[in-house]
Amino acid sequence: MVATAMWMLLSAFLEPLRPFLTESQVSQLLFISLALASKAPVEELPETVKAKKASATLSQVADNEEILDAQKLDRALAALSSGLAEVPKSCLDSLDDLDDDLQPESEVPPLQRLFERAFGHVMDRVEDSFQVFRSVLHLSPTEVLLQAANQEQILSHLADFAGAAAALETRASSQALGVRLALRAAETPGGRGFATKVLELLGAALVQASQGPSYRALSVPVALAGCAAYRRFFLRRGADVALAAPGASQGASSSSLLHWMQSTFADQELYKRLHLAMEHAEKVLTGSGQDDWVLEKARTIRLESERQAAVLRGAAASTALLALRQGLLVQKRPPWSAEAGRSLFLAVASTLGVAASTSRVCKALKAEGL
Repeated sequence: MVATAMWMLLSAFLEPLRPFLTESQVSQLLFISLALASKAPVEELPETVKAKKASATLSQVADNEEILDAQKLDRALAALSSGLAEVPKSCLDSLDDLDDDLQPESEVPPLQRLFERAFGHVMDRVEDSFQVFRSVLHLSPTEVLLQAANQEQILSHLADFAGAAAALETRASSQALGVRLALRAAETPGGRGFATKVLELLGAALVQASQGPSYRALSVPVALAGCAAYRRFFLRRGADVALAAPGASQGASSSSLLHWMQSTFADQELYKRLHLAMEHAEKVLTGSGQDDWVLEKARTIRLESERQAAVLRGAAASTALLALRQGLLVQKRPPWSAEAGRSLFLAVASTLGVAASTSRVCKALKAEGL
């Protein structure tokens, strides 16, 4: 009801007053329009309570890219885009200094011209609103997103929303949003480098969340959302863009995404880390302390952590296998460097034995005669 009233108010003065609006006012109204059309991320239940609904949540995340009130938004964008084709009189004297091969502004689509002029102002107002950020990326022409100045703003905001400090539903939606952005960039001439940066950032977020000591940011639904999105990317564009090394200047021989996949499926004690994360989530949810912990609840969490660890390790392994298959089909070679391939081989080989810490425990028990 409130959104409908806001749309009516916006339409009432936008069209008649459009010729009198400045560029700053146009940017502000564009932000308001995108905010009204934004759709909130899927509200995800805590893993310890409804972990079995993770697969259903993933399908909702994929559909969460749509916007609300599309017709009203299109009308607002059309009104805001009108009147931008005229070149200000103050700029006419400098037209002789332009390059001969510069694309005339009249040939630029009105919507692209609108976002080119207002993109920076809108992104400055995004702050912690993931809904508006997603709407901006969804509606902005790819040519605008690939501009150098805009790339830095996009990567900065995406790192915040996909980072460990964000809410679980925002992190899961950020994985899907980032992969869709990378796919658009990879399919645009000159956008391959930006696509690699986006996927490297998403992989780094997963790696950071899987690190200790408390593992509070470790989340199976977020990781599975990433796996589902990466599979779509591999099937559309192959794995060479996603798994390309970030460069020697960063001191890494393989991408963070490949590092996360191989470290996840080779981690035989992943269930222990998931147990710590689920235990923390349960305490936060129920408000109970360690003294109130009951044995049956601890046993339930242990069994569920083992199940989720098996699911996540299987998803990571199958995603890496899909990347290898697509690389061999499309490029006739693995989609990673020789050093990364060696590391991947050692990770696979480690799964054939017993984890080091588990092996030490078994030896200690054997020495005690147990």
